[in-house]
Amino acid sequence: MPEEELPVVEVVADIEGSIKSINIPSEAKRGTNISCKVTTVGDPEIRTGQEVKVSAFGKTYTQKKELPPGGSTTFDFTISIPSNIALGSHTITVSLTGYLPWDPSVRRALDSRSLKTNIWDARRPPCERAEGGYGDVDRDGWVTIADRERVRDIIMRIETREEGIYDPLADVDGDMKITEKDLSLIDRYIFGEIDTFPVCTPKGDIIVEHCKVPEKVGLGETATFEVAVRNIGKAKTTFFVKLRMVHESGEPEYRADGSKVTLLPGKEGKSIVKLKIPERAKLGKYKVRVAPYV
Repeated sequence: MPEEELPVVEVVADIEGSIKSINIPSEAKRGTNISCKVTTVGDPEIRTGQEVKVSAFGKTYTQKKELPPGGSTTFDFTISIPSNIALGSHTITVSLTGYLPWDPSVRRALDSRSLKTNIWDARRPPCERAEGGYGDVDRDGWVTIADRERVRDIIMRIETREEGIYDPLADVDGDMKITEKDLSLIDRYIFGEIDTFPVCTPKGDIIVEHCKVPEKVGLGETATFEVAVRNIGKAKTTFFVKLRMVHESGEPEYRADGSKVTLLPGKEGKSIVKLKIPERAKLGKYKVRVAPYV
């Protein structure tokens, strides 16, 4: 008997699957590599292929795997962070596509997610005092995540009422206390949101009237500077004087902090700055510069 022609039957593949989780650091240092782990779930009924793409910092990373029905797997990526990338928040996009292993042309977009990673870098302190650079709490010459965590530890110890806890390099807002504000400022500095600290900004209400400078000072000796200051503001202010002594050629430069001074509005005072000259200091003339800081 001849075959009877019936209506067309279409065979389709309704591929399913999703991203279960993405594990990626919320913070990372510029110029390093980070790990990105993407866990996915496959189609519950058929064997499928999965393709995961991760777009991060101007590059796209791709991996493919096959999953049995109802299977799950993890894609492990190593992502490079360029050393010249801008500091701050960056978006990382992860997309999942399903396909048939025996016919890769049959594809379907299954899922897509976006996450934020904050990029930081070690930065030189924006200004210094005798003990070291502001923000450089561990005294290694750089302001980093490690310094932020040290400040966090100091704050926790203060909250438990431990006495005698004060590190001037952590007091980046210059209020003579270590608080969450200092922690936030250091955090913003290492992520490139700000380029200096309030303590590095001269106090505008305090002006320098004159500075008594020694005419000569020998190698290895201590030079004493008397800085006369006046409070032209409307509030009582406590501050100290920063002094820089710069060789006429531009290098080297020596720094020192003066004694703390508290002045009522309209009053004058004096800050004494002592600077020890290194035994192997460069001979010649030095320019002296002073400025009051809170």
